[in-house]
Amino acid sequence: MKKINLTLLVVALIISMFMWLLNDKKVEASGEGGNTYIRFERIEFKPISEKISDFMLIVQQQKEIEELKNRIIELETELEELKAYNLEEKNPFQYYIDNGTRDFYELTAYTNGYESTQKKKGHPLYGVTASGEKTKENHTIACPKSLDFGTEVYIPKLENVYTCEDRGGAIKGKLIDVFIEDLEEAREFGRKKNIEVYIVEVESD
Repeated sequence: MKKINLTLLVVALIISMFMWLLNDKKVEASGEGGNTYIRFERIEFKPISEKISDFMLIVQQQKEIEELKNRIIELETELEELKAYNLEEKNPFQYYIDNGTRDFYELTAYTNGYESTQKKKGHPLYGVTASGEKTKENHTIACPKSLDFGTEVYIPKLENVYTCEDRGGAIKGKLIDVFIEDLEEAREFGRKKNIEVYIVEVESD
């Protein structure tokens, strides 16, 4: 008897699957007190075209979700770029911090005058650096030979970037001489020890 009930249940399930595919009837099988009952119920007919439409809708939704994910990734990338841009806006010297070699130097100051260069006004090389460039305040520095001409040096304490364009007999080791036009200002500058610098060397051809 149990074997027959099991057979009927299997048949009912097969009929249920078949009728579901036809979207015409619903078949249920149940057993009570050792008896098996099969019940057929009418259900709403759903054309295959609607099934295809539902399937296409799901595909479209999945496509939109993927596009949304990609857009989110793009926005995250743009946000990171914006953060980097804002950082550079807040600190215009960020390039030198990121790309320069951090070191510590002693700073002094010099002028075009005789007390610094042993040249007086009217001398053909007055105000001309060892590299041949004219001295410019907030730009020119005299560096040791370990730094090539054209090397840029960011000095946070002075909030400026200078270019190595000059030399000096006393400029050796870890010493940088900053050009200042006015003699009194140069004297007030004095000697500053253990000053943080960022060195960006000139690229060789």
